[in-house]
Amino acid sequence: YYIQRMIEGKWGIADGENITYKEFKYNEHVFSFEAIKETGINIADPNEWTHFRAIDVGNSSESPLAVIFAAANKRRDRVIIYDELYEFEHSPTSICKLIVNESYGDVKYRKTYYDSAARWLKNELSDNYGIECTLSNKSVEKGILAVQKWLLKRHFDGLPSIIVLDHCQNCIREFQVYQRDEKKNDHLMDALRYFIYTELENNSTYRAL
Repeated sequence: YYIQRMIEGKWGIADGENITYKEFKYNEHVFSFEAIKETGINIADPNEWTHFRAIDVGNSSESPLAVIFAAANKRRDRVIIYDELYEFEHSPTSICKLIVNESYGDVKYRKTYYDSAARWLKNELSDNYGIECTLSNKSVEKGILAVQKWLLKRHFDGLPSIIVLDHCQNCIREFQVYQRDEKKNDHLMDALRYFIYTELENNSTYRAL
């Protein structure tokens, strides 16, 4: 079990029958930074890649602030999850600072998606940091189906349409243990669902090919 968790990156997946994202395969979807470079993918190229943030604040003091940092290619048929923010012990006044500090200063984010339950966050980021936020579509069932579809998709180069960098350990863990009917291990999965469904599936302009 130690080998599964610490070496293979598999967190508690022995009871995988009820796992929501069975389509997620560590050996297929997780890449190191070096492996990404070897494929020729360069998410720093603004002509080919657009960057996004998606935020799930959590609904209690025991819930983490969870943010997905992702890039979508120009064809809108590949997503790279290249960073995450997963912080406990936060206060409303510190949440915006955490988001801004974790963001890459030289990256222009096309959109920042937020949960309708955290409208105060939209106002705070807009008023104090000049960050305009976009309301996410929170449809759970349709959103989960959209993420499952993207996990199964393969790009014309044979690589998966969703790639997660290996330092995003909380995102990887949630992929492997998240269960739809349990209200835990879902914060980054919620943020990812907001992004995938709202930006790439529920938006006809950017729907994946």
